[in-house]
Amino acid sequence: MGDPLLELHLHACTDTGLVRSENEDAHALSPESGLAVLADGLGGGRAGEVASAMAVSMITQALAKTGLVSASQAPHEAALLQREQALRAAVTKANTAICRHSREHADCAGMGTTLVVAQWCGEHLLVGHVGDSRAYLLQPRSVTVGDRVHRRLELRLLTRDHSTAQRAADEQLALVGAEAAARQPPIVNHQSRLDRPRLTRALGMESEVVLELHRHRVQEGDWVLLCSDGLTDMLGDDTIESIVNRAWARDDASVSAAVTHAAQALMEASLAAGGRDNVTVVVGTQTPIGVNNHPTPQVGG
Repeated sequence: MGDPLLELHLHACTDTGLVRSENEDAHALSPESGLAVLADGLGGGRAGEVASAMAVSMITQALAKTGLVSASQAPHEAALLQREQALRAAVTKANTAICRHSREHADCAGMGTTLVVAQWCGEHLLVGHVGDSRAYLLQPRSVTVGDRVHRRLELRLLTRDHSTAQRAADEQLALVGAEAAARQPPIVNHQSRLDRPRLTRALGMESEVVLELHRHRVQEGDWVLLCSDGLTDMLGDDTIESIVNRAWARDDASVSAAVTHAAQALMEASLAAGGRDNVTVVVGTQTPIGVNNHPTPQVGG
């Protein structure tokens, strides 16, 4: 028998936040195509909003035209390579268009956008990013507490920010080693979000952009989170993991309802923490087609 056909459950939430007047984030979801795209615009006025909308629209349209997008079954190696090439080409095209629009429209001069893209291909997950929008993988793990075995989702970051703060952290790690770096206080960036000089890579920043693209193995029960930094600037990874686990552990919810609840709860928590920026959250997971029941997160020992 072949691999089972898979259904992708996706949900996104976005909010302007409590400080900004405009929402410069943009996103697009296509569960049938296994595609989620999120962008966080940069620039004054409405320029960031224009850049993020252009990136999301052009990338989703370009991938749809290839006819390669499908989430239901795992493709062979050649098809995966084609999808990776198509994604790189779509991002290159979007970057060129954003740079051109910035040059030709004075009100959009200097605009740009971050980007994070996830494409489910059966047991493979393609994750590409530019800038500091992130992708996380949450995988079920067993934890023994007393005589009981608890199942919970363990959070793992799949992307590394293209930022001066991340570069400084990497240099610190290389200099003092992992254990010593873990004891150091985190490097905090106090520069304005509106200027974004801290980014070392973004669409629209240069005439050429390099998409950092990786392939990951995913299994039934794995969850994926995409987010703009409006979430991660407000909430630490431990808090994010706990919030998603509370949604995952609800035994009264279907998979689709749990995914929706997780996205909404993350966005609400970022607002409760201060909501200093626009926030966009995408949560997704796969199940065999027709299976929408929620797994039991706790098993007696």
